[in-house]
Amino acid sequence: MILADLEIGGRPRKVLMQAPKNGFFYVLDRETGEFISAKPFVFQNWTLGFDSAGRPQINPRAVYDKGPAVVFPTQIGGHNWQPMAFSPHTGLAYIPAREQGMVMFDEPGYRWKQGDFNVGSSAVFSFIIDLLPADQRALIERLATADPSLPSMATREMLIAWDPVKQEARWRAETGDDDYAGGGVLSTAGNLVIQGTASGHLRVYRADTGEKLHEIEVGTGIMAAPISYELDGEQYVAVLAGFGGATAPIWPKGAMRHYQNYGRLLAFKLGGGATPLPPVRVAGTTPPPPAMPWYTEQLADSGLVLFNANCGFCHGGRGEARLSAYPDLHRLTAETHAVFDSIVLGGLYASGGMASFRDRYTPEQVRMIQAHLIREQGRLHREEQAMAGNK
Repeated sequence: MILADLEIGGRPRKVLMQAPKNGFFYVLDRETGEFISAKPFVFQNWTLGFDSAGRPQINPRAVYDKGPAVVFPTQIGGHNWQPMAFSPHTGLAYIPAREQGMVMFDEPGYRWKQGDFNVGSSAVFSFIIDLLPADQRALIERLATADPSLPSMATREMLIAWDPVKQEARWRAETGDDDYAGGGVLSTAGNLVIQGTASGHLRVYRADTGEKLHEIEVGTGIMAAPISYELDGEQYVAVLAGFGGATAPIWPKGAMRHYQNYGRLLAFKLGGGATPLPPVRVAGTTPPPPAMPWYTEQLADSGLVLFNANCGFCHGGRGEARLSAYPDLHRLTAETHAVFDSIVLGGLYASGGMASFRDRYTPEQVRMIQAHLIREQGRLHREEQAMAGNK
């Protein structure tokens, strides 16, 4: 949240400003709590607008209790955790923003289940559509194209310079088409805005116009906001770099695809030296999946649904075993496949954090999940073999 003193309606106001996940930029009177204004900074369709008290008017076309609906923005948000900034010199707020749609499904008859995700609904994002069974994929595609007024559900990230008085964008700079492509933001008194990216770059813009002045490749994904400080009369800009989390492998254009991914503190000054890049990452190879006599495509289809709903949060990486602290289950050895039941049901790796899921899964469900992983491992193995043959 940002505190600022702005002139609104011809008089000074002490305001609180925020751009939350729902896609609206809010301006409130921080002394009285009065709602001043709220306008969408990215495309949204969940509301038709706000009344004078700041209450949203829900768009019935985005309600999904009687059937699936396309909703903008997604659960990831029009703006998530990345710190935004405000410059009193330009009067603009700088928002790491995302335009993205999802298809929401209600769960009729939902009841709370111990150890489950427990939200009573589910969301499908564009980047997982290709992982769904054919019938579900066709349904999502029909919904996404049924309303021509809706934009593509695909991710589009940008840095937005937002005028909180006029409630409109002054300029936009495209960041990328990955989730969390852009990190937190710093604005300076020297008319600069600085932002790091998941692709491993530090970008410097003019704060008033959005002109990109400089870009430095650092080779490490940046999620944090940079800081600026002075030491012995010289100005520095520093940023914590490093890209992690359970779902880090889903960023196809991230720096961790090319360089080893570990945390670094990077500091810059005018006239400084070249930025050292991390060592190039050496990708492993996917072993061929074992031949299991019980394997069927039907089991794999069922396992895909179970995996995405329960396992993918931690083990969603595909063919990139070294990008996350969580093992990549799409590249298992034959030895690990042989003890798969003992791991998931028996708690063989409980001392390492992988508890038994005997209370959640039946042996048949575990076989479904393993069948899905066997099929995906086979696809990865064939892709790598084909790539090796083309070199």
